[in-house]
Amino acid sequence: MSDELPELPSDEELGIAGMSEEELVSESPGTPERGSGSTGSEPAPDSDRPARQEPPWRGPLTLLLLLTAVLSGLTRWTVPSPAPANAPDDVFSSARAMATVADIARSPRPPGSEAHDRVRALLISRLQEMGFEVEVQEDTQVRTRGESAVAVTVRNIVARRVGSASTGALLLAAHYDSRPQSPGAGDDATGVAVLLEAVRAMGNALPMTNDLIVLLSDGEEYGLHGARAFVSGHRWMDDVRLILNVEMRGARGPSLMFQTGGENGWIASQLAAVDPAPVANSLFVEVYRRLPNDTDFTPFLDAGVQGLNFAAIGGAEHYHQASDTPENLSEATVQHHGVRILALARHLGNQDLSAVDAPDRSFVPIPFVGLVTLPRIWAWPLTLGVLGGILLVTFVATLRGTRTRGIVLGAILSLLAVGASAAVGWLVFRWAAPLHEEFGVLTPAFHDEVPYRWALAFIVFAVTLGLFEAARPWVRPLEAALGALLLPGISLAAMTLVAPAAALNLQLPLAAALALLLVLGATGLHRRRGWVAWVLTLSL
Repeated sequence: MSDELPELPSDEELGIAGMSEEELVSESPGTPERGSGSTGSEPAPDSDRPARQEPPWRGPLTLLLLLTAVLSGLTRWTVPSPAPANAPDDVFSSARAMATVADIARSPRPPGSEAHDRVRALLISRLQEMGFEVEVQEDTQVRTRGESAVAVTVRNIVARRVGSASTGALLLAAHYDSRPQSPGAGDDATGVAVLLEAVRAMGNALPMTNDLIVLLSDGEEYGLHGARAFVSGHRWMDDVRLILNVEMRGARGPSLMFQTGGENGWIASQLAAVDPAPVANSLFVEVYRRLPNDTDFTPFLDAGVQGLNFAAIGGAEHYHQASDTPENLSEATVQHHGVRILALARHLGNQDLSAVDAPDRSFVPIPFVGLVTLPRIWAWPLTLGVLGGILLVTFVATLRGTRTRGIVLGAILSLLAVGASAAVGWLVFRWAAPLHEEFGVLTPAFHDEVPYRWALAFIVFAVTLGLFEAARPWVRPLEAALGALLLPGISLAAMTLVAPAAALNLQLPLAAALALLLVLGATGLHRRRGWVAWVLTLSL
C-alpha cells in the first residue's frame, strides 16, 4: 500500500477559482455542477443550512415573461386610438379624415381621368373654405428612361396662408393621384386627408408666424412629376424652408418617420421635443438612403430643403392594388399620421426657420421616455466604450470564477442559434410559398404575412431556448450570457463603421446588458437562487 496521496484537482478544474467561502456554502451541496462527471445520486453531506430550492412556479413564470417579451417585440410600436367625428375642433379626428378618404378614393384617379378632375375640384373647394389662397400649377414633365421617355401633364394644387412675421415657409405635402388599377385610399388619399384635417384642426392658430404652404401634388405615381414641377418652376419654392411629406406604402401600421434631409440635427431635436407618438429611428434613415425608392420628398431633398418624411408600411399587400380601398385602411394609422403632423405643424409654424440645418444626430424611441437623440459624432466613442465594457465585464467575471471555455461555448451557441433560426425560417418560407397563388406578384410575399411573422418569432424563441437548455450541463448562465455578447458586439462595430447614425440601436441595449452582467459577475449573484438574482438574470 502506497503512502503517497493522490493528486487533487485544482480550483480551476473544479470551477471554484475565486469563489468565497460564502459562495461555496451557498451552492447546493447535494447537486454538483452539471458536467462535473457526478451522477448526482450521492447522498448530500450534512449541512447546517439546507439547499434552497427554486419555487415550482418560477420556471413557468420565466417562460411566460420571455414569451411576453417576444410578443411585445413584435408589437412594440402602437398607434393612437382613433378620434371620433365629434372630437373637439382643435383635435385631429381620424373619423373626419376617413370621410375625406372615402370622398377621394371612390375610384382610381390617374392624371387626366374624370375621377382625377373630380377630386381636384373637391380639394380646391376644401382649401378655399379654410381661407387659403389656392391655385393650380399646370406643367408638362418629361422623364427619360434609357431610350424611352414619359411625358405627363400635371396639375398641382398649391395653397398658401401668409404668416404674421415669416422666417420662411413650412410646406405640407401629399399626392392626390393614384395608379390606374387602384382607388389609392392608402396611397395617398390618406396623406391628402391627413393634411386637410390637420390644417382644419389648427383653426384659430392660423395665421402662424411663418407662411404655410399646402402642396397636393400630381403625377407622383409616374415619376414624382408634380413635386419636380413645383421644385423646378413654382415661384413659391424659394420661400420653402421645411417640408413634411405624408406617404403610404400599405394600409395599416404605425406612422414611421423614415427620412430626413442632410444635417438633420435641428429637425431631429424639434421632432423629439413635440412628437406626441414618436416612431422614428435613425436606422430607418440609414436603410432608406441605401434603397432605390423615391417619394415626393426626393426632389426637395435634392434641392437642399430640410424636412421629415412619414409613411406606414403595414398591409403592403394592398399597395398599388385594387384592394387599396377605404374599407381596408386602418383608421388608427390615419390618426397616428394626423396627431404627428398636427403637432409638428403647430410647432414648426412658429419657429425661426432661418437656420434649420445642424450636425446630424442619432435618434431612437425608448418606451415611456420618448425619442432620445445624441450627436452622431458620439457614435465611435460610445461604441468603443461598449466594446471596452464587454472586455471589462468578461475580465471581472473570470476573476470571480467564470470559465473561459464556457464563454467560448456560449458564443458558439449564440451563433448556432442565429444560423439554425435562419435555416428553419427559410424552410418554413419555402414550404409556405406554394400555398399562395399571389406569391411573386404582390409587393410582400403573401396576402397576409402576419401569421408567418409570428411563427418565425416563435421558431427563433424555441430554437434559441432549446439550444441553451441542451447546453446547460456544460455552460453556466453567466457564461452563456457573456458568450452571447460576441455577435451583437461584432454587429455594433460593423454598424458604427458602415452606418454610424444607426449604432445607437445597439449601443443602448448592450450598455444596459453590460451593467446587469457587471452586477451579476462582480457580486456572484448569478450563482444564487434568490429574487434579486432571478430578476437581474431575466432582465438580460
